[in-house]
Amino acid sequence: MLGESSEDEEIVEMSDKEKEEILRDITSISNDDGETWTCAFCEMEKESTVEKHLFYQYGIVCPSCFDTDRCFEEVQETYSSYLCFNCGYMSDSRYKVDDLDLIEKLKNSPKLVQDTKFEDKERGIVWFLSVINMGELGIIFPEGRPNKYVWKYAKVVDIPEEEQSKYNNYSQRLDVENAKKFGQYEFIEACKKMGITRDIKPDA
Repeated sequence: MLGESSEDEEIVEMSDKEKEEILRDITSISNDDGETWTCAFCEMEKESTVEKHLFYQYGIVCPSCFDTDRCFEEVQETYSSYLCFNCGYMSDSRYKVDDLDLIEKLKNSPKLVQDTKFEDKERGIVWFLSVINMGELGIIFPEGRPNKYVWKYAKVVDIPEEEQSKYNNYSQRLDVENAKKFGQYEFIEACKKMGITRDIKPDA
């Protein structure tokens, strides 16, 4: 795994406001006009008025955690998407190792996502930790360091009108201070909490 750090390395804690600002930057959180909420890196998007569910078609062996029950490939006409519901790694057949567009997107991604990427030599693509943004349902993101991280699920909450000036006049925000925490291999539990999984095999 790239970018591993020692156990003694100090974790720099960010304030809730700093976390929210970073998440806002990487997900282009929508305003009150109902604009598309977009995860700029993993290219998962959702119109704020349309409910979507993650549903992947074919089971594969995860190249990260080697899980055989919860890693899936979704085959499209010109590409395939991959997501492991066990460890939370994701990829896309277009994420080629030397792809310039991918390299540029990576620059705007959280350091943890950058440091934990790895090459899938069998498919010739790069895998990354997921940042799942589902608009009004909230966001799932990793937090910690490469060899010790957790998954967090932050809901979207309304901002009282008298406090909206503190949040650039947004009427909603990510409730990162009360984000639910899940273990490194409990990504599927975070997805269940968000309500975006279906037709996934139960725990083995």
